[in-house]
Amino acid sequence: VGNSTTDPTSGIQCGGTYDIASGTTNEQVNCDPVIRGRYVAITLANTAVLSVCELMVYGADLFNVMGAQGADCNTACNEQGLTCNTHINSRDDSKIMNNAGIPFCYRYSSSNTWFNNDQPGYVAGTSDPNRYRCIGFKSVPDSVPCTGNYWSVQRLCACDNSGSVSARACETHTPTCSSVAVIQCPAGMQIVINDAQFNGTSCGIDATDKVKAMCHNKDRCQLYASSATIGN
Repeated sequence: VGNSTTDPTSGIQCGGTYDIASGTTNEQVNCDPVIRGRYVAITLANTAVLSVCELMVYGADLFNVMGAQGADCNTACNEQGLTCNTHINSRDDSKIMNNAGIPFCYRYSSSNTWFNNDQPGYVAGTSDPNRYRCIGFKSVPDSVPCTGNYWSVQRLCACDNSGSVSARACETHTPTCSSVAVIQCPAGMQIVINDAQFNGTSCGIDATDKVKAMCHNKDRCQLYASSATIGN
C-alpha cells in the first residue's frame, strides 16, 4: 500500500505473505497498523499466475499521524479531530513514518529500538545532533502514553475516530434526563469537543465554543445544562 504507481516495493506491506491455494474464492488481508496510500499492489513471490476478479479496500478507525515538532500525541490527534490511542504498531519498520508523511530519514542501530515515550518519532530540531533520524520504531511497547513529547521530535501517533461519544443533559432534570453530563476519558486520553448544541428557550443554539472552553483537552468534564452558562 502506498502512493507509487511504478514501484510497489516503496510502499508498506499489508499483512504477511499468503499462500493462496488453487480454487480459492476469497482472501481477507488485514492491515495492522493502518496504512495510508492511494494504490494497492499485489506482488508474487514466484512465477505462478494469480487471477484477481475483484479487489475491495475498506477504511479503518485508526490512523497514523505525524505530530508537529515538540507536540504530544493528544495534541497531534486533536488537531485532526481524533483521539489518541496508546497502541502503536510500527511493525519494526521505519517505513511506517514515511507512510505518515516523513519522506526520508536516517536509521542507525543505536537509536532504532524504542527507549522513551516520545517515540516512535522523527528528529526534526535543527540544533539536535540526531536531526533527520527515525528513532524508536523497533520493539515498541503495547502501550505508549499519549502525553510523551520532546522538544526536537515529531511523534508518530495512533489516532482513533472510533471513540466518539455523545452526551446529553437537560436544563430541567427529569427521570430520563439528568441536568448534568459527565464526560470522562480513559487514562492518558483527552476530551475533544467537535460539536455542541443548546436547545433552551431558543432552538438549536450553537454552543460549541462555550463547551470547548469548559471541556476541551481535559480528561474529565462535568457539564451543567444551563442557559446561564451555555445558552445565549
